[in-house]
Amino acid sequence: MQKKALVLATAIAACSTNINATPMDPRDKPVTQNFSAEVLANFDLFADSDNNKILWYVPKLGNIALQATHTTAPRPRFAASSREVTRGIFEGETIVNLGGSFSTSGSLGALQRLNNEASSYGLTVRAAPASKAAAKFMVSAIDVGAGRADVRCQDSEDITGLGTVVECEVKGLDGDYYPTDMLYRLNSRAPQGKSTVSQNIPFQAVLLPGFDQLIQDKLDDGAQWDDLITADVEWEIGTERKTRVARASIKWKQIFEQAHTYMSIHNFACVDVEIEAFFQNLATCPNEEQCGVKLEFLHSDGQYKDQPPSDSAFNDAVKAFQKDLETELFNEVAVYQESQIDPLKKSRSSVFTLKANYQKVLVKKNETRYLYWNPGRTVQNSATTMNIGCVTGTLGGKMSWDMDDPACRDIANQQ
Repeated sequence: MQKKALVLATAIAACSTNINATPMDPRDKPVTQNFSAEVLANFDLFADSDNNKILWYVPKLGNIALQATHTTAPRPRFAASSREVTRGIFEGETIVNLGGSFSTSGSLGALQRLNNEASSYGLTVRAAPASKAAAKFMVSAIDVGAGRADVRCQDSEDITGLGTVVECEVKGLDGDYYPTDMLYRLNSRAPQGKSTVSQNIPFQAVLLPGFDQLIQDKLDDGAQWDDLITADVEWEIGTERKTRVARASIKWKQIFEQAHTYMSIHNFACVDVEIEAFFQNLATCPNEEQCGVKLEFLHSDGQYKDQPPSDSAFNDAVKAFQKDLETELFNEVAVYQESQIDPLKKSRSSVFTLKANYQKVLVKKNETRYLYWNPGRTVQNSATTMNIGCVTGTLGGKMSWDMDDPACRDIANQQ
């Protein structure tokens, strides 16, 4: 019943997602400090850009997709069979065919624990939206310790007259050598971008000869296959940045005096890069009374300070300062020039002249303005590693989920 409630709550949350809801860049709005090490070992977590009650997650681990998880006998979406090759380059040898579907949703038990912890903070969990996704299958995930992998390669025996290929093996911690090639053929559906990170990824594979007994041993014990084959799905999660704020204390008379002096050096006609330089000089002027401006930056503690949080924050603030004040100080004049090559064509450019702003100079002499800017969206990279495991059965027969193993029961969210 508990798992039914979890599935229902997750489905309702997914359907009611606000169209503007977006994960937040963890640098601006971290949330991991509120959760247990067990939850963080299973999920990447993101706050929401607008709604403080939403928590986005990306599973770090996936598994074979399950059906009927509410029953005492969940069914894995997985099949394995073997057959003897009757012709071709592997004639007379036994190969194994695999088929099924990986789930990137992760352990339902782990998701339940995430949901429980999130609920204690008044949060609703949702699978994060992914802008891009790519799957990568890896074979022979052999643990070789901290050193360089010990690999040996040699040409295969030419048994067909078609030539040879290079076959390589890697030495494991047990001292045995394991083949680095296991898959003869693999087909899988690419994970979908512009969707959530909770997906099923169907696959079909044909293994090279010689693995039939090893696969049957795995199926006898319900063992993990991570020493044979794993799959990684790499997600790109689009995240929002926090809007920055700066405060500009302005003395209009002094600023116009600075503008007049600067423009006179440039014959009272500046181009755009010269205007940018003017605002840079104004923002870095150490004498507020002389230059007429003081920039202060809002920090994470809620205080305005002279020192910007970072160089990029200062540069962005200067751009916002220029955007806000440029039309108060200068007039932009379009200038057309005839082409030296084609007299019928004209090129357009702009020059800036001083503006006669009576209202600012004579009436509103001092002013405080707040400047707002956003660094823009960023991309966070997350990955879900998917393993085959907890599957029992015989090659060519029905597959079952190993409900005798506590870890396997937890994936189905059963005790």
